[in-house]
Amino acid sequence: MKNKLKVRLLIPGFLFLILSVCSYKKPQIQFYGQTMGTTYSIKIAGVSLTENERSRLYEELDSLIQGVNERMSTYLDSSELSLVNADHTTDPIPLSPELYRVIKRGQEVSGMTGGAFDITVQPLVRLWGFGNTGRRWTPPNDYEIKALLDEVGYKNLTLTGNALVKKNPNAEIDLSAIAKGYAVDSAAEFLIAEGYENFMVEIGGEVSCGGVNAQGDPWQIGIQYPDDAVEDAMKLIGKVSLREKAMATSGNYRNYFDYNGERFSHTIDPKTGYPVTNKVVSSTVIARNCMDADAYATSLMVLGPEAGLKWINSLDGTECFMVEMDIGGNLTQMMSSGFQRYFTKNEN
Repeated sequence: MKNKLKVRLLIPGFLFLILSVCSYKKPQIQFYGQTMGTTYSIKIAGVSLTENERSRLYEELDSLIQGVNERMSTYLDSSELSLVNADHTTDPIPLSPELYRVIKRGQEVSGMTGGAFDITVQPLVRLWGFGNTGRRWTPPNDYEIKALLDEVGYKNLTLTGNALVKKNPNAEIDLSAIAKGYAVDSAAEFLIAEGYENFMVEIGGEVSCGGVNAQGDPWQIGIQYPDDAVEDAMKLIGKVSLREKAMATSGNYRNYFDYNGERFSHTIDPKTGYPVTNKVVSSTVIARNCMDADAYATSLMVLGPEAGLKWINSLDGTECFMVEMDIGGNLTQMMSSGFQRYFTKNEN
């Protein structure tokens, strides 16, 4: 069979549609921008600002969001994270408070999931052609994969004081499954500190919602139908009502390649070195903060439905929605015990 590469990941946060209406009962401020290879949008309801006030607020928010990218991107050679990855020693590497916080939380989630979530998976992601060095048409061979397994594993990293120590000097870090969530949280925390109560911050589909929208209702966030064959790209499975909560989605159905009739997704199992083989095509997580929602959604893609639902049901203040797709394209929807109270199914 002819080799086929199918790539549609132009915007990483492809799984969300932020629902809006044409008229508002209260004034609303909106900001838009680009970061982390995707877009961001911020809405603040119930306030009116002068042009100078709007300009100042936008500049501060944009600077904050871009600052996260400049520290944590693997696509910028000058980023703090890229410099950490280029340090192939076992000497302590001083970290900024921001990078330390994100790596620390990533390590904690790795422990919670038994290594299903692992920020050291970068070498394998790159090997499979889903990283920062370009795509590939064919899967790597077993020898190439096994050669990298010693470099992967969250236990290769130790945090001490304000520094990082690599037990394996070749270990590298990829924060793509947690950094956007952190940036969302940072912007939300800034707005709260500025006195804004009603807001929605979204970066590439990762969302944090405070208070209510311009109609005085909880913010309405759509979950997109997880199938790239659907003609209507904006078709929704349903919508979620959020207030003082964050939400993130991870999915496999748009970032993959096909080879000899087999599909290889971008979600790599850190333990095996191969893309996950379960039938989960998307997972959505509601949590208290977006950094956790972001990391948990990726974790569920590796854990699969049985272990994933059991884990989420054991966590306070956290819910999830998972979708499986069989070989015929039929979808099975599963949710944690408390997700239903946030969710309204699309009947159309």
